[in-house]
Amino acid sequence: MSQAAQCENRYRALLRDQRPVEVLMVDVDGVVADTVRELAQIVSTVTERHCSYDQLLHYSLEDNWGLDRQRFYDIYRRYIDATEGLRTTGIIEGAGAALRQLAKQYRIVFATARPDDHREATEVWLQRHFGDLQHTVYFTSSSDVVAQWTGGKDRVSKLQLARQIDGLAIIEDNPHELIALSGYITPIPVCFAQPWNNPLLNAKLNEFYRGDWAAIAHHLAIRDQN
Repeated sequence: MSQAAQCENRYRALLRDQRPVEVLMVDVDGVVADTVRELAQIVSTVTERHCSYDQLLHYSLEDNWGLDRQRFYDIYRRYIDATEGLRTTGIIEGAGAALRQLAKQYRIVFATARPDDHREATEVWLQRHFGDLQHTVYFTSSSDVVAQWTGGKDRVSKLQLARQIDGLAIIEDNPHELIALSGYITPIPVCFAQPWNNPLLNAKLNEFYRGDWAAIAHHLAIRDQN
């Protein structure tokens, strides 16, 4: 039996044993906002070190180019300026159609660890792309990235937030968050496929259903068949 089929069977079993899933919590960067792809293009141009998107095997992006944090942060600020503070970042292919389909079954909650100075831009961006959907935005902390990049004062983690919401399904690309959430949340989170969360890099990621937006939308529709 394939890995995908095994994940599908586990997911079906979990749904049979619990209350219906009513809320879908969706990460922003790398899941609906194409920030990483755009940032990677700028880093490759500035450093003259080409790194294709499929070669981004480290979630800590600076490690893909062998840059120290400060150098990478300086380039990141260029990207922020180029996108008007993330207001003009592109949307990941398939995200709009999939979430509009899923919104018929779930209440959509976006959760992001973006820092406070990107809060307004994030809300503007989500409203532009998903304003026709009833949704909520939460700004969370992050346990694996330095404070200047993410988070803010008096925030809860995604795990803490997930524990406060009944009937929750989660879509996430960060391997650290996926593993942290999987030990406490059922059904286990769904992994939005990115190069940095390939199970070949970390065997712990084998337990997650992993796919693009079309595959994930189909996968989550299983809920209505149980």
